Amino acid sequence: MTPDEFEEGKQWMCEDDCLPSINWVLDLAKAVVLRYGVCGLVIDPCNELDHQQPLNQTETNYYVSQILPKIKRFGQHYSCHVWLIAHPRQVTVASFTIGVVVHPICVTSVEVRIS
Repeated sequence: MTPDEFEEGKQWMCEDDCLPSINWVLDLAKAVVLRYGVCGLVIDPCNELDHQQPLNQTETNYYVSQILPKIKRFGQHYSCHVWLIAHPRQVTVASFTIGVVVHPICVTSVEVRIS
């Protein structure tokens, strides 16, 4: 990819000056899977997506009940691995314990344990 192609892609992504939704990402991924046979999709970072959660629903519940099932169905239907990347809010020395790392994730208040 040339620098000019990269800049053109950035302009295309920011054309509407809004964040992409999960539906937009999966629609483009569908086209790429069908056209080129891609078998892996990385969504990184997931907090850059437009979250259209209802006001009466927590962010965690929204992800568990709406976003993750969409991603799972996409992966199963198109035989495509999907990695949804969530970065920790902030890494602190106090958060490290022997063998287990606990970090709150940006998108939800759920803590992820990696051992």
